[in-house]
Amino acid sequence: MELQALLNAAKWPAPFLFLSWHFMSTLNNMQTEQATSLGQRALPIVELDELNPASSVLAAKLMQFNESHARPYDFVALRLAIFDQYGNIEAGLLGATGWQWLNIDIVFVDPARRNIGLGRAMVQRAIVMAQARGCIGVMLDTFDFQARGFYEKLGFVVFGELHDMPPGHRRYWLRREI
Repeated sequence: MELQALLNAAKWPAPFLFLSWHFMSTLNNMQTEQATSLGQRALPIVELDELNPASSVLAAKLMQFNESHARPYDFVALRLAIFDQYGNIEAGLLGATGWQWLNIDIVFVDPARRNIGLGRAMVQRAIVMAQARGCIGVMLDTFDFQARGFYEKLGFVVFGELHDMPPGHRRYWLRREI
């Protein structure tokens, strides 16, 4: 069905009609599937690519909902890196603080530089920074082939586990109060 016919048949609300031309043309070119119907009309489920502005709209709507039930978003990035004398990255940590927690997304240490304290130093530095930002805890996830033991030596405890993620392995969620 052409986009205009789809819009006319579904009687889309006015705000939908003001989305960018990119989104509209993307919608027109994507395959849609009929979803659960609401009343008498079936709504299409559309796969979004990463550039689609609807992704930002969805994120903003969820943030607005969350803030109406919790506290305002106060998330601030926390990024650390260790460079060698040539400017190459030896190790790094990426995360963010918010709602009084540090969420560590990535900790990476070059394999040739492991077991000399770089990872420990970065996590400890991130914890000090998080405490200065008013955080009460740290959370992260790791896989069985990554660094669970490393984090447990730093005082983290497992609070969640998922089997076969990826297949044949386990994913762990860990936390630590600070």
